[in-house]
Formats: sequence, C-alpha cells, structure tokens
Amino acid sequence: NANGGPVPPSATFWLGTDAAGRDLFIRVLYGARISLAVGVLATMISIALGTFFGMVAGYIGGAVDIVIARLIDVMLSIPFLVVAISIAEIWRPSFWLVIFVVGVLSFTYPARIVRGQVISLKEKAYVQAASALGAGSLRIMFVDLLPNLLAPVIVYGSLLIPAAIVSEASLSFLGVGIPPPTADWGQI
Repeated sequence: NANGGPVPPSATFWLGTDAAGRDLFIRVLYGARISLAVGVLATMISIALGTFFGMVAGYIGGAVDIVIARLIDVMLSIPFLVVAISIAEIWRPSFWLVIFVVGVLSFTYPARIVRGQVISLKEKAYVQAASALGAGSLRIMFVDLLPNLLAPVIVYGSLLIPAAIVSEASLSFLGVGIPPPTADWGQI
C-alpha cells in the first residue's frame, strides 16, 4: 500500500501479488496488450517479408529461386532463440526490437508456403494470358498472383500469431525481451 506496509488481502483479485506488491491479475491483463501487440505486429512483418520473398523466388525461379531457397534453409537451420538473444544483447532490448526480431526471424515459414503456391499458380491459364498480353513480372505477381495467395497466407498468419507470442514470452522470460517494469506474459 502507500505507507509501505503489506497489501491487505482484499486489495488483490485472484492471483495475489508479486514481491513488489503488484496485483498479478492486473499485470496479466496489461501484459496481454503487449503480448498481443507483439504477436500481431511481428506476424504482419513476417507475412509481408515471406510473401515478397516467396513470390519473387517462385515466380522468377532459376538462380534467384535457388539463392532465396538456400537463404531460407540456412535461416531455418539456426535456432531462433540463439539468434534472438544475440541480437538483443547487441542492441538494448525494447518493444520494437522484439517485434522486429520475431518478425524477421519468422518470415521463412510463410515464404516457403507462398513459394510453393506461386510455383503452382504461375502455370495457370490466366497468368500465361497476362504474360502473353505483355504484362510485366511485377504486375503479374502483385495483381494476378497476390489475390490468389491471400487465403493461405491469412490462414497461416493466424497460426503465426500465437507462435510470435510464445517467442516474445520466451525472450522476456530469459531477460532479453520487453524491459521491466512493462508487464508482459514472459516476465510474469
């Protein structure tokens, strides 16, 4: 309480208090804002990067596809937490750094899905017709292919949000995520 004494039991809700006397139920509610914001924003970054790289690799093909596919394979072979902790130790941990790290390091999964979809869609008649009419590669990718990729990308994005929340909570639990005293689910 304000006088520095113990907090009366009636002042806490269901979960009790932490060592500093803060109500844990309220901290869980406030932590939900941070964790959900990180989950949604990091997912938006990973979906945007993954869609772009997947479309480029799948549509252009050849050496570009090989380079992007190998980059994705290399990124998938490196453990997420090792890279995230290293980046967080180089720069001061913050809300925006956590979003950036989680978003950039998880773009590989949507990129693989989009690449596979683009490889199958670029053989469709409407893509070949647009190419025969003289449409450029950028127009075909963003006007003809992108609308047909949205359904699987949105579905996969809904699966990435909880994964991003768990990644953020893991980083905060290890002490390299959202800095205290900001409440988030990893610190609680």
